[in-house]
Amino acid sequence: MTKDILLFDEVGANSVFSNVFRREFSFTFPYEFIDKDEIKVRFASQALYACKAAFFDDNLRYNAIVSSSTPYEVLLHAKKIRNVDEDTWSEFREYFMFLILKAKFSESTMKKHLLETGDSFLAYASKDCIWGIGVLSVDNYSTNPRHWKGENALGSALMRTRDHFRDTL
Repeated sequence: MTKDILLFDEVGANSVFSNVFRREFSFTFPYEFIDKDEIKVRFASQALYACKAAFFDDNLRYNAIVSSSTPYEVLLHAKKIRNVDEDTWSEFREYFMFLILKAKFSESTMKKHLLETGDSFLAYASKDCIWGIGVLSVDNYSTNPRHWKGENALGSALMRTRDHFRDTL
């Protein structure tokens, strides 16, 4: 028996799971990697790219990302982060996202949304081949994992976060 697949994207009923869902929360950087004070972010992608900029010591982009007010603005600055070693980033990005999602979903209403997904496989329906499944939810084959082209790192991080909250109940 296969698990149910819960697709989510930036719009619709399940958009709460998206990186760009607007929900202000505080994020504390992992002190063992990043020496920065806690920040207040508007959406998870802002925290992720603040981590990336701080991790690679690009204070100019870090400040621009932290002061950005839209996901689009954050992404524009994130694309310009300097001194990025992609191999190193690929080792750490999911860990950072896990910490970010723990902060985002720590509030009881948000945690309830995540826990209500039960044992469903969470899949980010996006053309993004790292964070998403590489296909959109409107594609006919979006619910068939054999047709996915992406890693679904966001979905994996969400399921890890869900498991964390279940274990702490």
